[in-house]
Amino acid sequence: MSVEELLSKSVTNTVRYIKRKKAKTVIAMFSGGKDSLVSTYVANEACKSLDVKFKVVFIDTTCALPNTIEYVKDVCVLMGWDLQIIKPKQSFWELVLKNGAPSPRRRWCCKELKLKPLWNYLKAYNPPRIVILGLRNGESYRRKKIKKSWFSKDAQAWIYNPIIDWSEGEVLVFINKMKIPVNPNYSKVGFAGDCFCGCFTTLDKIKRTAEAYPEFFMKIVEIEQKFRSGGTFFYIAGKKIRASDFIQINRQNE
Repeated sequence: MSVEELLSKSVTNTVRYIKRKKAKTVIAMFSGGKDSLVSTYVANEACKSLDVKFKVVFIDTTCALPNTIEYVKDVCVLMGWDLQIIKPKQSFWELVLKNGAPSPRRRWCCKELKLKPLWNYLKAYNPPRIVILGLRNGESYRRKKIKKSWFSKDAQAWIYNPIIDWSEGEVLVFINKMKIPVNPNYSKVGFAGDCFCGCFTTLDKIKRTAEAYPEFFMKIVEIEQKFRSGGTFFYIAGKKIRASDFIQINRQNE
């Protein structure tokens, strides 16, 4: 199946889903990443023929890497998408001092920085509501069993993943064919960077982030210095990783 055929199939299925749920509002979540870019495109195409409110939402987690927010704004202007930027009531940096650094076992960041702001935002729109995500089963081991659709009681909305069966290669081919710019953070640090909270990161990503954005990374070092009992900002495979070590590595390499 060509990318054009895959796009047509995804748009058609999304139209059918919206009609079946009798949705009044469709919210596409655009994080600045490649997958959410394509899923937002699919959602926009689907909504063109429907009498629904369509919004593109970016959640400012307050710990996004530099370039991310500006990139999202630029793409939405280019594509003609109605962008809404929402954020949590308390910043990530305030919550870290209160709750400690997030980790795979204590992943409070997702709920506080992303889910709660979205739930509050959705209250402004009458149900039925649909939230479009860019999750793909092939993206990672953790997402292999994610369903294409489900109902979220907390959001009081249907969640739909229109590109869940797309491969990474198909996503990249589509973006290249449409000549849509990709977030510059991919070439700088290897990921989009809408949320650099430390969960599920790698040593390579930490190192590249410290090198590419030293001022941003120093905020992490300063926060870490305020932790009690030798706490660290990063935990990888159960091992404590100090942010300050990466600043020292960069100084040695200068």
